[in-house]
Amino acid sequence: RKRAGRTRMDRLKEYLAENSRVPLFDLREPMREAKDLGLVYHPNDSHWTDLGALIAFQEICREISSATGVNMDCGSIEDYRFVNQVHEGDLGEMIGFGKAFSVDSLTLEPKTPFHQAQYMDRPEGADWLWHGMLLKENPEKTGKLLVFHDSFTRHGLIDFLGEQFNRSVFVYLRRPSFESVRYMVEREKPDVVIEEMAERFLSLWLKDEDLFYEEDSQPRTEGE
Repeated sequence: RKRAGRTRMDRLKEYLAENSRVPLFDLREPMREAKDLGLVYHPNDSHWTDLGALIAFQEICREISSATGVNMDCGSIEDYRFVNQVHEGDLGEMIGFGKAFSVDSLTLEPKTPFHQAQYMDRPEGADWLWHGMLLKENPEKTGKLLVFHDSFTRHGLIDFLGEQFNRSVFVYLRRPSFESVRYMVEREKPDVVIEEMAERFLSLWLKDEDLFYEEDSQPRTEGE
């Protein structure tokens, strides 16, 4: 949501730049620039396409390489074949039309097959993992990755990111608590930790009203 000329993401970036050493990767501009390559978001879905996920992965990959000094293989579009498939999308489901809004969509098929992700059992007593966890291993790589994410990572990023590390654990956790994050970090002892979220979920994760509404020119109404 845009307030006083700035979105919540804009305000969060400014706040973290002044108060944290944790890098924040803003994917908005890379996604805008990639529109000339093809559809980066499905017209009938709130998520990105395979191409959009690849663009996001490449940006994240470059940022991790820069931050860690590790030369990661960020790949290119030439590593994939375009395959036409029918995509049903979630927007039709949201309004009760189901498959009526299905469209043809180009998916990316890797020329070298990806390693397969596997479901992991949730830790005993960890009710905050209600969306589940996935494990992906690549014996040809080194390092450990831990990702806390929403549904966007399930749309392509697991395949792309999971190829870059020996062990990658993906925790589908829309509203993590500090305790849940600390538990998984201490358990996995990862080399890299990523929290991925769509901007629309910032209000669920962050409750700092001053950060998000300090310059609002209009009062908020109930339900905003």
